[in-house]
Amino acid sequence: MTPMSERDRYFQEISRAFLARRGAPFFLSPKDLELIASWEKAGIPLALVLEGIERAFAPLPAGAAPRGKVLTLAFCQNQVRKLHELRRERRVGRTGRSVPGRAEKRLRALAEVEEFLARGAGPPGIEAIARRARALLAAEGTDEEALERLDEEADAALADSAADDDRQAAGADAPGLTAAAARTRLIKHLRINFCLPFFALFYY
Repeated sequence: MTPMSERDRYFQEISRAFLARRGAPFFLSPKDLELIASWEKAGIPLALVLEGIERAFAPLPAGAAPRGKVLTLAFCQNQVRKLHELRRERRVGRTGRSVPGRAEKRLRALAEVEEFLARGAGPPGIEAIARRARALLAAEGTDEEALERLDEEADAALADSAADDDRQAAGADAPGLTAAAARTRLIKHLRINFCLPFFALFYY
């Protein structure tokens, strides 16, 4: 049997994740396949696309208008784009350097988490999550999926702790924003405000 190529895996993993969330019909349209191809061409990592899909289908906050039936992968495009932009922002100033290996990424993430904990300026609950991330990053066999789950947990804790002033400062109450877009904008603002680093290694 011919081994699966990286390109085949990229398409199959994204298709599988999206179809599992969307349900029937269990096939992708040509437009969906073109979108995946554009993500691959842009160099967007598979893990980042999968996280974007998860975020796009995240449960809506209480009181939010129910989402309509999801028909195409374009439903996830906004989340994937935003994660890709965040990743590029973190790489500003690193041009000309070799791509860091997994061990170097782990040490970078660990250093940022240590710095955050040393400041002790996080909102309630966040420091406990960061300490759990530090323990994972300090281990040689880092569980990357667990780190991604901790990022999601931190995002939820940030959103839950946000005050009206935070929402206003983030522009999360701007007219026309969907609930998902408002939440993303709020979380990004709070992460920057508290200097909270990401835990997942693909951000590094």
